[in-house]
Amino acid sequence: MKTLAQIELDMSEILRVRYSNPEQEKLLCLELLEWEEKNTNSYVCAFAHTYLGDYYVGCAVGESEQCIPHLMKAHEISSDNSYNDLLVRIYNTLGFYYNSIADDQSALKYYIEGISVCHQVKDVINEALILNNIGYNLQRSHGYDQALSFYKDAYNLLQNHSEPSPIKKILLNNLATVCILINQIEEAKNYIMLCEKEYPSKEQYDLYQIQNWCQYYSAIKDHEKALSWANQILLIEQNETEENPDSFDIYAFLFDSMIELQNKEYASKFLSLMEKHAKRNSFNQCQSLELRNMKFNLTFEKDELCINNAYKRYAQELLALDQVRNATITNGLKDAINYLSVIKQKEALHSEKKNLDVEINIDELTKVYTRHYLEMIIEKFDKQTSKTLAFIMIDVDCLKEYNDTYGHINGDYVLHYVGSLLNIYKNDHIYPCRFGGDEFVCLCINNTDEQIEEYIKNIRKDLHERNIPHNTSRCAKEITLSIGYSNVSEHINLQEIFELADQALYQSKQNGRNTYTKIVA
Repeated sequence: MKTLAQIELDMSEILRVRYSNPEQEKLLCLELLEWEEKNTNSYVCAFAHTYLGDYYVGCAVGESEQCIPHLMKAHEISSDNSYNDLLVRIYNTLGFYYNSIADDQSALKYYIEGISVCHQVKDVINEALILNNIGYNLQRSHGYDQALSFYKDAYNLLQNHSEPSPIKKILLNNLATVCILINQIEEAKNYIMLCEKEYPSKEQYDLYQIQNWCQYYSAIKDHEKALSWANQILLIEQNETEENPDSFDIYAFLFDSMIELQNKEYASKFLSLMEKHAKRNSFNQCQSLELRNMKFNLTFEKDELCINNAYKRYAQELLALDQVRNATITNGLKDAINYLSVIKQKEALHSEKKNLDVEINIDELTKVYTRHYLEMIIEKFDKQTSKTLAFIMIDVDCLKEYNDTYGHINGDYVLHYVGSLLNIYKNDHIYPCRFGGDEFVCLCINNTDEQIEEYIKNIRKDLHERNIPHNTSRCAKEITLSIGYSNVSEHINLQEIFELADQALYQSKQNGRNTYTKIVA
């Protein structure tokens, strides 16, 4: 069985391979769900469903709508637990999915939801990414002036952000492209050169910069330089080992440039590359491909029969695409309607419960449960439904001496910080509460000794790394904890288990504090 640390590595690997190896992304997500069934971790569950949704968005027609159940499940869990980092990804993925099937209204709705969450958590990077996606959607629909406005808003957001971001580079390239499309050639050149200045390449230009220079020289009708840049792109394509998610769009832009130059040879090459990289689940890409096939024939074919056949093929392909699109939207809507109904009910209950918890059941200082709430849980607890039951007793070492030395305000901060650790590392079946003063108690239902000790070790490790000075402590020069626990699988009296944990805590103190002890029945 993998540890939580190993699962976190798997989650990092999913983020790394999601573009380059989607099948590996899917496999790792399924492994996360299998692990989560045995360990009950809501964040892992939400993460796995989020990126399974991400995987299915890139699948072929007939499968892409399978993203909806996963994304809605992820949305349900993330909303319940305020996993805002996942909510931003969920809304962005839903927007991308509805863009791919040309349901721009639904896409915009989810993008706006994503921006709202970004505002709440002050996530400038993802807000800029979503604004970029909206701009790109408008650009694809030939709303170039509006697209330019969104790109500039996103770019301005990142101008005040100190950390470098690849989103800024994408925006500079998109700004250059849309400026060329509206014939603001010199402004486009400024964006291209600014991108080169801020993101210099050590070995060679990247695909996006080459695309922009090729478009720029095509726009000013410098055939020789435009074709020189086009040849660089063809060379990269020939040697590329990993799929670039933007390849189709890049080749579409370059095809248009070659049409402007009336260059049949290079237009044909880029049209072939569009066919190679077109995602068959994307209505927009398939429509774009058919439109350019027709444009190629209209530009270069002189035979009237060939032109008529091009129109016929275009009409037939669009009709077939539209039927697939309508079926995909219908199936997706059915799943979405069902899940949204459940989500609305849960949100209402969650809101009511959350307000009650804050007012009555959550300790104001430490943000863990109150002793009163723990007693309520114990009263309602049906031990016949549980395999094991444990109590963890936690005492902040020498807190009186700390308050005398550093003051009660700093002492309150220590209690608040310990409470935050108890919340951060808990799973869905661990209930931490403030028992009184500097004492905490955690009720653990159906947790193994390994899970309980991992919980304790994570808290102690984090506290040690935080290294809160305590020069008057009798056991260390920093804030430490004495911990005792008892985990019982037999159905004995709850009070007896509590007393065993209390004895274990006493034993930890006798052993010099800053340690943990287990006592068995």
